[in-house]
Amino acid sequence: MRKIYIIALLLISVLFTKKTMAQQVCHASFYLDTAASTPYNAVIVNNSVTYLTPPDSALYFWSFGDGTSSMLKCPTHTYTSPGNKYLFLTLYNVNRTCTDSFMRVINIDTAGGFHKTNGSYNIRVVSTVKSGIASQSIGNSIALKSTFVANEALVNFKGFENHLPVLTNIFSFDGKQINASSQILDGDQLQVSVKNLTPGMYFIAVQVQGKTAILKFIKQ
Repeated sequence: MRKIYIIALLLISVLFTKKTMAQQVCHASFYLDTAASTPYNAVIVNNSVTYLTPPDSALYFWSFGDGTSSMLKCPTHTYTSPGNKYLFLTLYNVNRTCTDSFMRVINIDTAGGFHKTNGSYNIRVVSTVKSGIASQSIGNSIALKSTFVANEALVNFKGFENHLPVLTNIFSFDGKQINASSQILDGDQLQVSVKNLTPGMYFIAVQVQGKTAILKFIKQ
């Protein structure tokens, strides 16, 4: 009887531990809703997922790539010039026991979408329940060979011609640009030096032939 009692306590302990771990999950994510956006305003859907205790303890930090930021779950922001905008979201709880970051390029040009020729460009973040358009993706044509990097990040390219110019930008997890470089693609792989970075999480934004990939990596 004592043996059965001990086994029951162990099972309860394991189940409680798994439940506690499940409640401390942070997954930061968002995407551009092309259907809801207008020529003057972009709608960004915050479809982040959290399993925290308490459930409303998630904190949000947005970096808009132009030196401004917000700690609202669904902020609005105005850009005053076109081009590629590096939009970051860091999701975490008060004790920082659960944290995740996500980055995406929002492109503003003059050829449609939510674009216009001059003046200001507005983005508005909404919760995922207000929209269900699928996230934009470029597939697996640009990817890191490994998420864990020591001195060189190796970027693999699939389906691209040789001798193309490639622009790379490295950002910290909170949206600060660290450096930018331009190289010529020779083969199907590109080396990006990260040896001067301190250990931690970073993003590489890779631009080639009008496509941009956001690659998350861990500097060891």
